[in-house]
Amino acid sequence: MSGEVAFQEAENDIVAELPIHPVGWRVLIRPYDAPDTVGDIAIPDEAKESEELLTYVGQVVAMGSECYKAVTRSGIELSKIDPKPKVGDWIIFGTYGGQVIRTKDGTKWLIMNDDGIMGIVDDPSVFRAYI
Repeated sequence: MSGEVAFQEAENDIVAELPIHPVGWRVLIRPYDAPDTVGDIAIPDEAKESEELLTYVGQVVAMGSECYKAVTRSGIELSKIDPKPKVGDWIIFGTYGGQVIRTKDGTKWLIMNDDGIMGIVDDPSVFRAYI
């Protein structure tokens, strides 16, 4: 994918030691952490907090064993959906999708159902929004 953003090496160590492992049809997502500057302009903390509410992009870190094998409540067979997200893909998800968790080191994670993923994106930075 063009413009793909990857975890840094230090972040991969965090993922390897993560005490959270999604089960069933759940997906573990690391929300996109936008940079603190745009060009040479620093983004104030208040704007970053507001932006966080508008940024629903993250990277798939782990998937439960039953992901994309079920039928949704509306009768959609997830096994027939293509393309399916895989570990490492950047995805976009719904506003209130999933449960946010913070580990002791302050890292934010999101656990959500596989049917809450709306799409796969090439570059998460294009989804930044400001209030």
